[in-house]
Amino acid sequence: MAAQTALLAAAADRATRELWEARALALAGSRHVDGTACLTRENAAMRVYWTPNGDRRGTGYVVVVFPVTRHIVCPCPAGAFGKPCAHAGAVIHAERQRAYAESHPDTDVLASWRRGFDW
Repeated sequence: MAAQTALLAAAADRATRELWEARALALAGSRHVDGTACLTRENAAMRVYWTPNGDRRGTGYVVVVFPVTRHIVCPCPAGAFGKPCAHAGAVIHAERQRAYAESHPDTDVLASWRRGFDW
């Protein structure tokens, strides 16, 4: 009985997490900040991103991602209460791009030359 309860709780948590991430991505898209998160620091336990505000006046937030637990911490007013925010959505977008890039290595030798050596 305890095992079933644990499985149900894990399934509910997974569904809640997916909804949270979907809302954060939607906020990032609506505020045009998806694709703006910059990785500033990384180690085995966490990744630190800087994400600008939607107004792009040079202000932004430092968002921390814990890859093992997929927990995202943003100090903005919404993120401080654990709510989805555009900054978290920008970081989720960056994390997905990173995962895709790591799983699909560039096998074309001349690809960087064609891009003009722009990474």
